[in-house]
Amino acid sequence: MVSRMLTITGYLAVWAGLYMVGAALCVSEIAGADISAPALWAAFLMAIATYLLDRVKPVDHWRDPADAKTHPDRDQFMRRRARSVRMLVALASLVGVVALWKLHPLAAILAPACLAGVLLYANPLARSQRLKDRLIVKNVVVALCVSAFAVVLVGIGAGDGTAPTENVGELWSLAGAGGFLFLVVLGDAAICDIPDAAGDRAHGVRTIASVFGARAAWGTALGVHALAAALLMTGAMLGAVDLRSAALWALAILASWPILRATPTRALRDVTDARLIILALAVMALA
Repeated sequence: MVSRMLTITGYLAVWAGLYMVGAALCVSEIAGADISAPALWAAFLMAIATYLLDRVKPVDHWRDPADAKTHPDRDQFMRRRARSVRMLVALASLVGVVALWKLHPLAAILAPACLAGVLLYANPLARSQRLKDRLIVKNVVVALCVSAFAVVLVGIGAGDGTAPTENVGELWSLAGAGGFLFLVVLGDAAICDIPDAAGDRAHGVRTIASVFGARAAWGTALGVHALAAALLMTGAMLGAVDLRSAALWALAILASWPILRATPTRALRDVTDARLIILALAVMALA
C-alpha cells in the first residue's frame, strides 16, 4: 500500500516538484541569498506542471511512444486519467503564475515560457530528431532550464522587491551557485536516463545510457558531480560564494553517491529527485 502510494506520488510529479524546490534552495544557500515562500511555491508548481505536460501532452496523439515501452504502468495510469492530469497541469500553472506574480509582475511570464519550453523540448510534431532525442543535448537543456529557473527565482528575491538584484557581488554568487547546480542537474539527468535505456534505444532517443550503457552513464555522472564539487570549492576559496555552504554542498553531493548506487534501477529517478531536497534541508540545518 505504501509502495503504491509512493509510486503514484512519483507519477504525479511530486518528487520532481520537490527536486526543483531543492534546486532553488541550493542556489539560495550557496549564494547566501534569501528565498521567499512564493519563489519556492513557484518552483514546486511549475516543475509539476512541466513534468506532467511532458507525460500527457495537450492531446493524446502527441504522446511519446517511448513512454509506453519504458514505463508501461505509468503510461497506463496517465492514459486513464489524461483529462484529469491536464486539468492538474492547468491548475498548477495558474497557481504558479500567481506565485511568480507575487515575486514580480514580470516574473509571471516564466510560467507560459516553461510550458512552451516543454513542448519545444519534446516537440511531438518534429519531423527530425527532437531536442529530447539528441545525445548530451537533452541533458544540457534540462540542466540549463532547471539551473536558470532557480537562479532567476533567487535573484528576484534578492532584489529590492521591485527589480532583481543588481549588486555585482550577489550576481557573481548567483552565477557560481547556478553553475554548480547546472553540473549537478547534468549528472542527475544522466542517472535518470538509466531506467529508460531499453525503451529509449528502441525509439531512437539517444542518451548516454542507451548508446553507451549504464556503466558509462554512472561514470559520466560521477565525473560531472566531482567537477561540480571541485569548481564550487574553487569559487568559495576565491570568495565568490559562501565557503561553509559551498563545502557542505560539495560534500553532500559526493556523499550521496553510495545511496544512488544502491538504489534499484526502477526507483532511481524518484530517489534522485528526492535526494536533492533532503540535501538542501540538511545543508540548511548545518550551515
